[in-house]
Amino acid sequence: MNKQLFNFVDYLESKKTVDDRALNRVVLNKMCDYLHEMARQKPLQIVEIASGIGTMLERLIDWDLLPSATYTMVDVNEKYILCAKEHIQAWAKQQNIKFIEFDDKFFLQKDDKKFEINFCIADATSFFSKTHEKYDLVIAHAFLDLVNSEELLPLLFGAIQKKGAFYFSINFDGETIFLPQINADLDQKIIYDYHRVMDEQKVGDKTVSGTKVGRNLFAYIHNAGGKIIEAGSSDWTVFPRENRYPHRENYFLHCIIDTVSQTLTDQINYNINSWITSRHDQIEDAELVYIAHQLDFFGII
Repeated sequence: MNKQLFNFVDYLESKKTVDDRALNRVVLNKMCDYLHEMARQKPLQIVEIASGIGTMLERLIDWDLLPSATYTMVDVNEKYILCAKEHIQAWAKQQNIKFIEFDDKFFLQKDDKKFEINFCIADATSFFSKTHEKYDLVIAHAFLDLVNSEELLPLLFGAIQKKGAFYFSINFDGETIFLPQINADLDQKIIYDYHRVMDEQKVGDKTVSGTKVGRNLFAYIHNAGGKIIEAGSSDWTVFPRENRYPHRENYFLHCIIDTVSQTLTDQINYNINSWITSRHDQIEDAELVYIAHQLDFFGII
């Protein structure tokens, strides 16, 4: 694979509005209603794995969905944790949320709700293998296709207290669409190979769950001892409005096309340079429509 062609931190920021639209509100609201019921009994402990730059935390607080809680952000990349700290501080200031930093922890207060934010640099398997904490909620956002979820989930569920919950959002489910078509046969071939190479990726010696993780999570969750309370589609749908893309979603689209390019480099025996160039040109001309099918899950242990 080629060296990454784009800045991943900028990519995470640019896709926030894409995720905002995509998240299944029925699943999300069911999760938040359950959290508020749990919060009547005790302070909540929440952990998010592969937390990136903190956009999920910000979203849940912005949308007034979280009760007071201790929220632990886990990511394997130290750079993303550092960026998350900067991002959260800037966001708190912008939103007039009370912010205190003490002993490498953040303390936020919005109205009558208080949040303690902890940070941990670790991969998911290592974190759940070593933690002695029992969490009320585990969040995994746009992540479970990148690991072997069938093997991770029993570890993850082992860190959830009885009657605790999980929220797995933006789980890819095998459908990628670029419009308008350039060449129907070539488009289909590129998407087929793009998915094939993703499915062949490994983390260590484990093959990742890949492009069908969305539908497979129904079985993975059941087999690992979880109970699905709600599930629903959370498709990315990116298209121009009045000849422009909202927010920085044009950058997000350029990143997606670059990802296709770098994924297929040295993995195919035909040339896609012209196709890649045409897709970037469509973005510049505010013509490209991108759809990716995904699923969200909320459940309990």
